[in-house]
Amino acid sequence: MRSGFSLLCVAITSLFMGTSLMAHDSIQRIDQGKQRGSSTAVVVQSERLIHTGQIFPFVVTDEAKGSVADQLASVMNQAKTSLAEINAGAVVKLNLYVTTESVAAEALKALPQYFPDNQPAVSLVVTKLPSPTVDVAADFISVVADKDQPAVARSSRMGELPEGSRIYVSGQAEQDMSLAVATRKTLESLRKTVVFLGRSDADIVQLKAFIQPMQDWKIVQAEVDAFYAGQPEVPLVLVEWKSGATVPIEIELIAAGGKPPADAPSMEYLTPPGMTTPAIYCRVCRINHPGTIYVSGLYSDHDRTKHPETAVNGDLEVESVFAQLKDVLAKANSDFEHLAKATYYVSSDAASASLNKLRPGYYNPQRPPAASKAAVDSVGVPSLGLTMDMIAVPNTKP
Repeated sequence: MRSGFSLLCVAITSLFMGTSLMAHDSIQRIDQGKQRGSSTAVVVQSERLIHTGQIFPFVVTDEAKGSVADQLASVMNQAKTSLAEINAGAVVKLNLYVTTESVAAEALKALPQYFPDNQPAVSLVVTKLPSPTVDVAADFISVVADKDQPAVARSSRMGELPEGSRIYVSGQAEQDMSLAVATRKTLESLRKTVVFLGRSDADIVQLKAFIQPMQDWKIVQAEVDAFYAGQPEVPLVLVEWKSGATVPIEIELIAAGGKPPADAPSMEYLTPPGMTTPAIYCRVCRINHPGTIYVSGLYSDHDRTKHPETAVNGDLEVESVFAQLKDVLAKANSDFEHLAKATYYVSSDAASASLNKLRPGYYNPQRPPAASKAAVDSVGVPSLGLTMDMIAVPNTKP
């Protein structure tokens, strides 16, 4: 097993350097290489985008697993193969899912060999994964290299987000002690939201489910398969979160919104019927602007050792992350008024409380981003309790 994986790792050292995955003229990379193997943000203008499902390394047996480097190589090779089959262009966003902080460090250290140039925005979270022999998983966002090629058929491996409006639905959760029932009810709720937006199941590009416990992931997969039976499979991403017993799952959704009207605003912040309108996030954000900004996962750079008070540390952590976000958005010609989607991962009570307390001070209550907030075991960096994965649009006119 190890020798085969080692050969694979060598063979794909420059995995994303092939002609089908070269840089695209409409892609701007902010602070490329500031963090090894990644850009702080990637700006994409008017592109067809491919969202993959969650990709796991090949595992030979249930008792053995390869090294982190071997597993990452397997994931990257599968991504390369799948994206090359549909003539995908540059990778603009990489979402990594790892089982421990040490695995996170190893995976991030290996990234430059796969992205020596044209580095994507990268986000990471620590989570249990469906197989106990798997330590690394990922999903990718890539552009379509040839605008004239036929639409990419949706499957469990990938979905296409075509040019036009893009819809981001905040995590929705229906309560039930049964994971199966809660999953089914949540999918029904999401369908109502999609219909409210004038779209259908066929427009769904990807689902991301925050579940507990991860060991019951097959229940979620079975419910998703049954709910969309008779239709193309939907790419699904799984993250384990910590929640109350009656909320075992929350699911967020990305969907195609069709061609926007000529007079449509750049962004729309919407509330489906029967739902409340929160002040710190919106239920749905519909982007009509042709540009999309993917921001890498942000972490605080303050010195925790100088601030022993837990609450103070929480505030400083949140303030540091939002200060970095403001800076990178400015470099991408954007601002807090043009945030579309936020995923907040929190692993400490202090960071979570400070995020709730301070977040309203950064957002216009009339246009906060769609969002999901997930309590997790770790955000990937020792001693820190918050990372934010953000999507925005330029504040310039199309």
